[in-house]
Amino acid sequence: MNKIITLCLLIICVIVTGCGNSAGSVSSLNNTPVIYNVTPSDSSSIAQSVDSNGNLNVTLTGVNFGSQNQGRVYYNGYTSETSTTPQSIPLTLYYGGSWTENSISVNLVKSTRETYPNGSFYVVANGQQSPVTARYNFGVGNLTNAIVSSINPSVFNSYDNSSSRYMTITGSGFGTVKKNLVLFSMTSSSSVSREVEPISWTDTSISFIIPDNLVDSSATIGIKVADTGAMLGNSYTSSFKYNVFNPTISNVSPTYAYPGQSVTIYSYNGGFGTERPGNMYLSINDNTVLNITSWNDSSITFVIPENTSFAAGQATIKLYLNNKTITNSSLALVPHITNVTVYKDSSGILGLGTTYKYTVTGYCLSPNTSMFIDNTLSSDISMSTSSTSTIVFTSSKDLAGRNIYLTTGNSTITSNYYSLPSANN
Repeated sequence: MNKIITLCLLIICVIVTGCGNSAGSVSSLNNTPVIYNVTPSDSSSIAQSVDSNGNLNVTLTGVNFGSQNQGRVYYNGYTSETSTTPQSIPLTLYYGGSWTENSISVNLVKSTRETYPNGSFYVVANGQQSPVTARYNFGVGNLTNAIVSSINPSVFNSYDNSSSRYMTITGSGFGTVKKNLVLFSMTSSSSVSREVEPISWTDTSISFIIPDNLVDSSATIGIKVADTGAMLGNSYTSSFKYNVFNPTISNVSPTYAYPGQSVTIYSYNGGFGTERPGNMYLSINDNTVLNITSWNDSSITFVIPENTSFAAGQATIKLYLNNKTITNSSLALVPHITNVTVYKDSSGILGLGTTYKYTVTGYCLSPNTSMFIDNTLSSDISMSTSSTSTIVFTSSKDLAGRNIYLTTGNSTITSNYYSLPSANN
């Protein structure tokens, strides 16, 4: 009886022990190779595994690999820019690598994309193929599994200067191989596809410069990986707002001014920018404005150049900004008298008796100006010469203490009043 019980217990023990074997143990019995682990496992840890020739040294661990002369390692990856289906790539041992029953060290070379192709491994050994592993992301790949934590700036204005065009994406899973990115419009009203080369690229941070004039109208800009066309990270987290402003010169104040006087132009819808960009140009009648005293998004204040060639009358303000030229003709340049000198001639030449020669200097003194003395269009003077900066007239009367001013056009443009001096000779 004891012998029967002992025999039954032995049978049960064998059954239990057999059922408790792992899949690897079963594989060991039938010689099917099985890959348990791949090192490195993704793009975030490949840096230390790249040799001096740029090859990625990969180690597979598992069971039933046999020996090198009995088997081969294959990598199911995308090998070229035009690959639409993965190709089985036979791999070779890297220098100093090995092949044992439980470990294989192989080289994974860069693809024509200058990155390591993403794909899956399998081993053929002992006349049998191992199960295909999960897909490994060694290169930038499509980076759809990358996590984008923040994009700074998240809102970009087209008028921002170069120091503000530096964009940084932070997150994880970007890998260590730098790849070009494509900025594209996610807004139907605008279209753009611009490739940019990152300035820096780490597994947690990507930085690049936003190109000038990215889009013609405001849009949400998505970020894709150039060689795969896939979004960087997950959907709309890889995007930023790009605002395009089209400023106009809505108003000018004052509307009458003279050289040396301050004028402010306004854009009611904004768009001048919060900082004065380096590539702007402001002029009056094509004369460059150098003295800009104030600049903000909705107004610009400047000083009219003290140019003696300016003529009286309507002037054209021209602002070149964001590669666009804006014009406005609301400003009228008015005559402005800065000085008057008088010469008294008592020689009585030609029987004219005593005469007084007045020389008026200033800005915008012509053309088509009329001179008034004490609010009366004077008939007591004789104009001799006139230019934008000088008027010379004579009078048989001493006009000392009397006020003169100039008008032009329909007399709505009026100069300042100037009191005529006494003759010093």
